[in-house]
Amino acid sequence: MSMFTIHIERGNALRRLLLPIANVSNTAQINCSLQCLSFVVTPRNNFVAVLRIFPSFFTSFQFNPNFAGQYTSFHARLYLKLLHTNISNMLTDDLSVTVYLNRFQSTVPVRFYDPRSGYLQFSALLLARARRINMYPVDMGVFFAIRSDEFLKILTDLRVLAGEYFVIYVSTTNALFKSLRREIAYNTQDDENMMVMGGVPTGGARQFFLICPSPLHFFYYTASISKMVWFFIAAENYPRHFLSCCVNIHASYLVCF
Repeated sequence: MSMFTIHIERGNALRRLLLPIANVSNTAQINCSLQCLSFVVTPRNNFVAVLRIFPSFFTSFQFNPNFAGQYTSFHARLYLKLLHTNISNMLTDDLSVTVYLNRFQSTVPVRFYDPRSGYLQFSALLLARARRINMYPVDMGVFFAIRSDEFLKILTDLRVLAGEYFVIYVSTTNALFKSLRREIAYNTQDDENMMVMGGVPTGGARQFFLICPSPLHFFYYTASISKMVWFFIAAENYPRHFLSCCVNIHASYLVCF
């Protein structure tokens, strides 16, 4: 038994969610609460990325207070690449995956099972102590969103090199994507079905979002599996900007620059 027992019938769905963050970081901080399971990565200090997976994504998401003591959450660091590799090496996409999280253990047991063939395998992921990662509060009152297919075209056309930033300037009438080499402008009134915004200054003022899409493959992948790409600013005047991609209602990626 364990504090949290998390089970999914088709492990391949979990593998696809973990793929972009496992490709940019070997390790991750894993956080689990009654609200969600999350993985936090900090690749080369370019940004902080959080994958949040909600209980509705899993076949079963159980909390056992008898094994939790006074705690209701789990925090640790683990080898994310190894977890993703273990799931990727499964013999079939139909294998189920069960993860057992317990605050009082130094490993995370993972169970792989195929009910049709009877295939059963266990692996164990070593844990390290969680460390503090600053994730700034998001101001949900100011936002801009664009359709994912259009954002993918913009990423290609802006020609942003590794480590470079691009800026999005948004007003009530225009949206401008600007890199060191190119500018791409939109009339927000003509493209109402492509964009959504809120809290943007009126009277000709512009809101800006500063984004560093490096490595590009991470942002191509996360945008490609979502319908919209969202941009936010940090609350309380923190100089941080966010990009978010939602995978239907079950999971989301949030990147802090």
